[in-house]
Amino acid sequence: MVTYMRYTLIACVLCLNIQLWAQNKLIEGKVFYDITYPELSGDAKRFEAMLPKDATVYFKNGKSRVEMPNAAGKITTIADSSMSDVIILLNLNGKKFAMKKTAEDIKKAQTDLQGGGAAPKVNITKTDETKLIAGYTCKKAIIDLLYGEKTISNYCWYTDMLPKIMNGTDTNYEAIEGFMMEYTITQDGIKKTLKVRQVFDEKVGDVLFQISPSYRFVKSDEELVEIMNAEMGR
Repeated sequence: MVTYMRYTLIACVLCLNIQLWAQNKLIEGKVFYDITYPELSGDAKRFEAMLPKDATVYFKNGKSRVEMPNAAGKITTIADSSMSDVIILLNLNGKKFAMKKTAEDIKKAQTDLQGGGAAPKVNITKTDETKLIAGYTCKKAIIDLLYGEKTISNYCWYTDMLPKIMNGTDTNYEAIEGFMMEYTITQDGIKKTLKVRQVFDEKVGDVLFQISPSYRFVKSDEELVEIMNAEMGR
């Protein structure tokens, strides 16, 4: 059960890493991301089916909703670029929970997944490489995260044609000057690649940024684990 919840929480942080941005010329719309795991091994390989394989992002007037289905159900985040708090909605095997996370909570979760300790020093190197992703010409940047003597390298393809709307939850990529069309992140030893498949110009209902009363609010990850353990023990 502990391992199950750990990979669920990893998926939560992954979902948060997608937040937030919007199209340059679009007021509202929808985007599909594909998510792949090119270097899975060991326990991570055994739990591959539980990890998200795609994500749908809805955005409107600085607000966004990210939905990630997985084997247990669906993880959703709702955020507003004018606020630092993010709402996480968990639908796990039919059980619905909601949590509010501050920017500090999310930064701590990201650091914990790297083994704890101080936040990394971030070095971003911009390159002259370009490629086309979903119809947009993108530039490449290398993101090096320095944890003392340990360095984790990721990459990002971004376009300055689509401005970002940051909510403060992804400090490692704050210096990227544009919208990330394809990028890698490494958490708990798991490297993930997120790549935009398609961008849609369409109307988005305000209801998508509201929280259904069917969700039960919990105060912390620990409380969620306790509730889930109690449910499993019935």
